Amino acid sequence: MRTHCHVGNCVAMEVIEAVNGLNTVHVVGRLGQQSQTKEMPSGDEITTFTVVVPRSGKLREGSPRVDSLACQTMRVGIRNKVHAWAPGSWVELEGTLRRRFWQGGNGFASATEIEVRTMVRVRESTGADC
Repeated sequence: MRTHCHVGNCVAMEVIEAVNGLNTVHVVGRLGQQSQTKEMPSGDEITTFTVVVPRSGKLREGSPRVDSLACQTMRVGIRNKVHAWAPGSWVELEGTLRRRFWQGGNGFASATEIEVRTMVRVRESTGADC
């Protein structure tokens, strides 16, 4: 009975911590083909790029084998890495999932992206990775 209560308390603690919220993303994948840096109306520059991650587990016939994850950063150091590293390079990044809104030509638009805080290259592209 005591063990059960202990497990119950652990579960309750996890639920209480989750109520405070947690928004952390950790991704390992290949740097996508294109990146773009543009100036925002505020004068800040934002760099957008993709990281391609193989799907794991048993996949249905005809289902996608990878996920292409939209990423963005306003950090100069990460922007420089994205532009310097070859597409297909394996990277590890950490960040936060964000939904960004802006006024476009056809009204308001939005995108859900990973706001990248840190990124390191774990392996260079071999050309066969692309």
